Amino acid sequence: MRRYIFTVCWMAMVSIVGLMHSALKAQHIHAHDDGYVCNAAEHMPELKAEIAITRARLVKEGKLPEHKNQQRTVPPVLLHWPLRQSPGYSQFSYYVLSNYVDQDDGPGIQDFNCGNRTYNGHKGVDITIWPFWWKMMYDEQVEVVAAAAGVIVAKTDGMVDTSCSPGGSWNVIAIEHADGNTAYYGHLKTNSLTSKIVGESVEVGEFLGYVGSSGNSFSPHLHIEIQDENDIAFEPSVGPCNSGVPVSYWVDQKPYNDPTFMSLLTHDAVPILGLCPYQEKPNLQNKFDAGDNIYYSAYIHNLLAGQSINYRVRNPNGTIIHSWDFTAPATEKRYLDDWVYTLPGGSMDGVYSFNATFQGETFSHYFVVGCPTNLTVSDQTVTSNIRYAAAQTITTSGDVRVASAGETSHFQAGNKVSLNPGFKAEEGSDFVIKIDGCP
Repeated sequence: MRRYIFTVCWMAMVSIVGLMHSALKAQHIHAHDDGYVCNAAEHMPELKAEIAITRARLVKEGKLPEHKNQQRTVPPVLLHWPLRQSPGYSQFSYYVLSNYVDQDDGPGIQDFNCGNRTYNGHKGVDITIWPFWWKMMYDEQVEVVAAAAGVIVAKTDGMVDTSCSPGGSWNVIAIEHADGNTAYYGHLKTNSLTSKIVGESVEVGEFLGYVGSSGNSFSPHLHIEIQDENDIAFEPSVGPCNSGVPVSYWVDQKPYNDPTFMSLLTHDAVPILGLCPYQEKPNLQNKFDAGDNIYYSAYIHNLLAGQSINYRVRNPNGTIIHSWDFTAPATEKRYLDDWVYTLPGGSMDGVYSFNATFQGETFSHYFVVGCPTNLTVSDQTVTSNIRYAAAQTITTSGDVRVASAGETSHFQAGNKVSLNPGFKAEEGSDFVIKIDGCP
């Protein structure tokens, strides 16, 4: 559903402020990596006992075969990716593969690829949402979907998902597949699970809930655990240190090292990432005036040592006013860079772009400085709560796409706002057109 909010009030108002970037200063550049574990194992004994009772009932109802190993006559059921961004969101990437199944039966750790992306005794795959995981959870930005078709054999909802320490029950849904394997989707957001009940079937890609942090979890993520017909957990990814899986159970297995640009943002203060909800402060801002500090930030996952990123800031004429390069000093699972500028008066008002080129691909983020007399918005994707403002008119040109679910974008001008062919609002996005001059 598209929601269009039109607020119109007439007022004569002109405000023109000239801005100019001062020298670039590195506020801080730091790695941000995992410092948590999730322990789904403590939830499993009770859950399996519940499933045993439920399964016996479903067998009598003819919804499941009596013995799961009877299902081994069918080909293995392959898994599709279990997450997707909710309608209206368009973050470049939204997840980090944080932990895999521990392949070491002793006190050591080893993942399927002979690396250390796991912790002792971990039985599932942890997929973390990022960078601002609590905001993303509250905004319900990332959906959990069925990786394969099957029958729901367990479902728990209503458990707290905003604790700052692990403990308590989790929100979980378990689905038995046609080959006898069972997929557990854990730590889901409270009161977000599908309305379907135990015993009903789901199709691949069907909505199950939103990513949350319920139960033994330090931060919002999905714990997906695959168990065979004997209720033994296994790693679905094929690799040199996973002798139990000769062929991947994924339809499209994600690369182990997959450097990916996640977000490019601007802030009015240093962005703060935290394990607790109250500690996280995104400080997002896309509208600046003279004297403001503007904090540029970039978020990358699986950044490899030696990889380079070129950053550029362009003014409304497209002229590059700042350009700098960054080379990663070390390999990091999650990486955050940020820099600060002070914006004195003196340069043109309008829409600026913050661009980054990484692995041959260019990513862009837009922000507004001051208030021009007339403003043309051309070939942009509006991904957050940007406020386009002009003293007289705003006109869109080319492909302008609003994909800012969870936020409201504004087009505010003194006399006229023209949304021309090529303008598109994605499902779930909000935008306001306001005739009221500059804010």
